[in-house]
Amino acid sequence: NDMKVIGDNICSSSRVKVENFRIILSRLDSAQLRVLSEFYQYDAERLKNIDFNSALSLYFRGDGKNSLRELFNREIIAVDVYGKKAMLRLDNGVELDFKKEGPYWKLDISDL
Repeated sequence: NDMKVIGDNICSSSRVKVENFRIILSRLDSAQLRVLSEFYQYDAERLKNIDFNSALSLYFRGDGKNSLRELFNREIIAVDVYGKKAMLRLDNGVELDFKKEGPYWKLDISDL
């Protein structure tokens, strides 16, 4: 349940995606921030100055049901490996992608 540990274990293309998302948030005007603040239920000023791990967690807060922390506590019912890519299917139907970088499997959210 440690977002820093999760953030340390995402693939490089996902890191770029989250960092770009964080930069976009930092450049929004107050009206745009207000809308996103309501959507994410996250303070607008904190949203504008969001850190990497908090930005990562927002990818999984849109519907309020599947927080990243909650997903990592679900039971894995299937694992499919295709070369350097893998897909984990969870007991609630969610599928998580992973990519092998060096000797490690890392979470891949680059297609979200």
